[in-house]
Amino acid sequence: MLLEFIADSKSLAIVSHTTPDLDTLCAASSIQDLIPNIESFLVCKDMIPQRMQKLFPNHKWKLEIPAHVKEIIAIDCSNWQRTGLPENSSYKILNFDHHQTNTNFGEFNYIIKSASSTCEMLADIIRIYGIKIQAHTAQKLLNGIYDDTKCLQTPSTTSKTLKACKFLQQHGANPLIASQTTKPKLTYRKLKNLGNTLRKTYVNQHGIAICKQKGDHKRDHLDLIIDLVDQIPRKKFSALFTRNHKGLVRASLRNNKTEYDMTQIAKPFGGGGHKRAAGFIASKETIDQQQLFN
Repeated sequence: MLLEFIADSKSLAIVSHTTPDLDTLCAASSIQDLIPNIESFLVCKDMIPQRMQKLFPNHKWKLEIPAHVKEIIAIDCSNWQRTGLPENSSYKILNFDHHQTNTNFGEFNYIIKSASSTCEMLADIIRIYGIKIQAHTAQKLLNGIYDDTKCLQTPSTTSKTLKACKFLQQHGANPLIASQTTKPKLTYRKLKNLGNTLRKTYVNQHGIAICKQKGDHKRDHLDLIIDLVDQIPRKKFSALFTRNHKGLVRASLRNNKTEYDMTQIAKPFGGGGHKRAAGFIASKETIDQQQLFN
């Protein structure tokens, strides 16, 4: 479906989600690598963090979809709102995603909920159709897989994930580089702030491990914090709440030990994700009304 959509397009916008991670960025830039003869634009509503920009020296992201472009590939977005961009009925959208809560919002929907990442999905397409790729593209795809699976450690990692990694290695990707790229860089100051945040963690009356912090969620090491919180024994699941600069709260939910489905916890707040890892953004008042996290 992806290849047919691209073949029928004259001009494309490849859209990543807000608060971008390496999976959405690496998949988007890799698609652009594959279509040098088609006019294409990388789009992300949020500015790409500086540490990530360095990984894409030949790629630039726009903050908006160019006015003349009507054909869109939405990457790693469970719904259109995840792009942060205004809806436009004239858009022809290919929805390319792996989240369990995807709403099939595109005119075309290529969703593989069992995939670990969109980079795994794209690597599989490249392998099956025998598409030639350069080593730098293979490296980006491996980076994206490693980032979304925490270096192949999450439950979403399957034999298909490992097969994709092997294929990318055969085409020049280096797993050591992927591991170093996705590993957070922790200075003494960041480690101190991390410790101060974790000190405030507690298990509430509902058996949920709660951690709260203030700050810009685009810069904080949210994944590292919530993964550490989720190691607390005998709790139902974990929740990290981060107040952002707009006064809203970003919630990151994790559960790698019990059968609680994080998508069901995030859904009432308009969020989504996977069974083991999900999230949402809401006002403090909305969260307090549910009482689950009190």
